[in-house]
Amino acid sequence: MRRIISIGLLVLHLGLYTEMDEIVRLPILIEHFLEHRSQVADMSFLQFLVMHYKTDVAHDSTDMELPFKDCTKSMATASFALPEQKVPMPLEPVARRPEFSSKYISFIPASALDEIFQPPRG
Repeated sequence: MRRIISIGLLVLHLGLYTEMDEIVRLPILIEHFLEHRSQVADMSFLQFLVMHYKTDVAHDSTDMELPFKDCTKSMATASFALPEQKVPMPLEPVARRPEFSSKYISFIPASALDEIFQPPRG
C-alpha cells in the first residue's frame, strides 16, 4: 500500500512541477544511454548523467534532445515563505470583561413605564 501511495505522489509531483514534454522525452534518455552502453560496456548510468549534464560539450547531435538539457523554457511556480517572527505571548491568558455600549440610554419613555409597571395594590 505504501508503494502505491509513493508512486502516486511521485507521479503527481512530476505532473505538477515538470513540463510534460520533458517527461515525454525520458525514453530518449534511456535509448541514448543504451547506445553509449553498447560502445562502452562498463559505463554506469551515473557516469552517463555526469557526461551529458555536468559538461556543456555535446558528444553527438542527439545530446540536445535529452530531457532537461535545454534550459530556455521557463516555468513559474507559486511559493511563499513566512519570515520567522517571535510574537510575545503572555504566560497566562488575560481575562477581560466585555464592554457593552448602546446608543439608546432609554429607548422606552419613562412615563409609559410608570403607568404600566406598578406594584400590586393591596
